[in-house]
Amino acid sequence: MNNLANVLKRLKKFSLLLFIVPSTAIIFSLIIHNYLVSFKFYPQEYYKTDSLDLTKINCNETNNFCSELKYLYKPKNNDLFDCIKNKVEIIYNYNDFDYYVDEFQIITENAGFNKKKLNHLKFIKSGEVNHFCIKNSTIFPFYDNFRSIAFFVYEFRKNENFSFGTSVAVNPFFFGETSISNIVKRLPLAYFFKPLIYISSFLMLFYWYYNNLAAKNIQNKNKNFYFFYFGVLSSIFLFFHVTFLGSNIENELFQKLRRLIIVLFILFEIISQVLLVVNLRKNLDKFQMYISKKVLTLKYYLISFMVIATIIILLILSFFDLSSRFDYFLEWNYFLILLFFYLFSFFLWKIKSNR
Repeated sequence: MNNLANVLKRLKKFSLLLFIVPSTAIIFSLIIHNYLVSFKFYPQEYYKTDSLDLTKINCNETNNFCSELKYLYKPKNNDLFDCIKNKVEIIYNYNDFDYYVDEFQIITENAGFNKKKLNHLKFIKSGEVNHFCIKNSTIFPFYDNFRSIAFFVYEFRKNENFSFGTSVAVNPFFFGETSISNIVKRLPLAYFFKPLIYISSFLMLFYWYYNNLAAKNIQNKNKNFYFFYFGVLSSIFLFFHVTFLGSNIENELFQKLRRLIIVLFILFEIISQVLLVVNLRKNLDKFQMYISKKVLTLKYYLISFMVIATIIILLILSFFDLSSRFDYFLEWNYFLILLFFYLFSFFLWKIKSNR
């Protein structure tokens, strides 16, 4: 038989990794998504003069009564940091009266409009904050010291190949604004999320392999335990779930297959954890030297809670048509709680020299 101390060391390592890797995939995907959709800064698009200062421009025949000043409405450069912190209003002085842009637009549509009566343009800073100016960012000192990062994110946001599940930052753990798949299936987040979950599916294989090996060593058995087989099945269905994530196949049978895969992943994971805990508690006299009873009790309560919660959720969903927000709220929190099985496994096992 394998040295038990080495088996438990590997089991603890894979347990911890299996908590960290998928947790990072889920939580940081949300953080990255919220950061990217919240980054709405861009170079100043208008209200710039030749001197890059606010000024008053007289309208005369030279500039065709300001109709030649089209550069005022176009970016003069791509400097993300060359912007005005407050919004700027253009005031048109027409026939000795001042008008804002919208008001002046109405005047130009009147039959009696005479551009020669346009005397000047005046630019004034308003009290309203220009939220598209990067200088108003809460982390502007960071951007100011690492400008290349800000320009990289700006160019990244402009890439038409990338899209986002929402247009604003969300907190689905509390408010259920969107599903996990809607956030992570799109580029660029799929490049981050899918590899980590692929890794997690392989980590699950090692996790259940070493759980099985440890139990066989301690209970002096050669036959594999049932929790091992259900755990392996769970990791396989997780692999397929990630593979199909983001697929654009509009087929009812395929969509049902995808839902079945995620259901089987959850079902087999719950069953394998239940069987593992039952085996540990049933043979506590053999395991007590190698496990923490307190952690085993915590894991028992967690799995009991998850089984009861799963049954209740399924019953609710069977009889009630709940809002999508509630479904998404359950989804985010349910999967995050599942990961604590592995964290508890890390603290569960005690390594003793097998002499």
